[in-house]
Amino acid sequence: MQSFHPSVIIRKNSSNNKQSVDLDFATLLIYFHEQKYEHDTNIDNHKPLSITSYHDIKNIPNIANNITLHNTIKIYFENGGKSLYYLEYPYHDKSFESLKLEQFVKRSCDNLMNLEVIVTQNLINLDARISENRLNAMQTLSFYAQTSDRLFITDINEDMISNHLDRIEESAIYYPWFVYDKSIIAPSIVASALHSSLAHNFHFSHSIANKKIESLSVQTEELSKKRMEILEQEGINTIVLIPSKGLRIWGVKMFNSRFNSVNELRVMKHIKRGLKSLSRRYLFEPNSGSLHDRLFLKINNFLFELWENGALSGTTKDEAYLLESHYDKANVNSQNRLDFTLHIAISRPLEYITIKLNRISDSDDTLPAKISVES
Repeated sequence: MQSFHPSVIIRKNSSNNKQSVDLDFATLLIYFHEQKYEHDTNIDNHKPLSITSYHDIKNIPNIANNITLHNTIKIYFENGGKSLYYLEYPYHDKSFESLKLEQFVKRSCDNLMNLEVIVTQNLINLDARISENRLNAMQTLSFYAQTSDRLFITDINEDMISNHLDRIEESAIYYPWFVYDKSIIAPSIVASALHSSLAHNFHFSHSIANKKIESLSVQTEELSKKRMEILEQEGINTIVLIPSKGLRIWGVKMFNSRFNSVNELRVMKHIKRGLKSLSRRYLFEPNSGSLHDRLFLKINNFLFELWENGALSGTTKDEAYLLESHYDKANVNSQNRLDFTLHIAISRPLEYITIKLNRISDSDDTLPAKISVES
């Protein structure tokens, strides 16, 4: 593959201007606040609250006085989360409307340019049966994440595993839950923190699997090997306790997605958000060769930087991506658009390591004993 346009010269190290696109490593935590039944609940004044450290929540009464919510946000920052938006949604099962939630999230979050991951609190509870409206709410948020190029991480419980997996849209799922200071902590907040930490360091293609989970040591369920295999076959990433290593996420699967892994989906979404950010600032500028060349170089530098950081596969950049321009200088005055075509090769995570170990027999009349070692 190669970047192609005859009028644009790509020089080595032309992408030294790191992070030319604003990094997006923030998490949106939507807290479904239980309300008394009201037909006309006014949610227009609910705005996302930016939290940049655990100490910020001391001055937020709704969080400080809720021990589970308090501990959830504390765990987020202790596991490397860099930025958190907190948003309350007044919820009552009898009065819930998917359209109102969709409009609320769009109005509240479309302008959060550094937002990458969306999670919920109090929508799915560990031991409760999930209602039809809660399933609809989860689907609404998943759909918003897809259309806005964000990653949605949903929590599940036994009722959902047994009865409602067919209702879950594209999501990253982790299981089981955690126990911390008399609170039940949803795994989504831990996963989002690990994602935030990687994105903050421009490692969108790196996996949160096999990274140590801080501050947590107890789970609500100890998974057997058979149980893990069943969950993994369903596309659910399990969390395991490894002796002397602590709790680790053990899987990279996306649920109900055309992308096999969370890593691949994150890279694709990051590229789409990045290209939108790059191109939007050039809208309504004079359509000239100079403008085209500047935008072409910006896009190439953005992709080159991704390849340098391992997000795209290939030993050379020409194997990693192909950027084609359909710009015709002869007809520039008759056009009001610039067209580019982009082909990319996304890196895939390594999931299995198999090492064959053969024992050489001392006797010539017996076959070697073969031992398989798998990770």
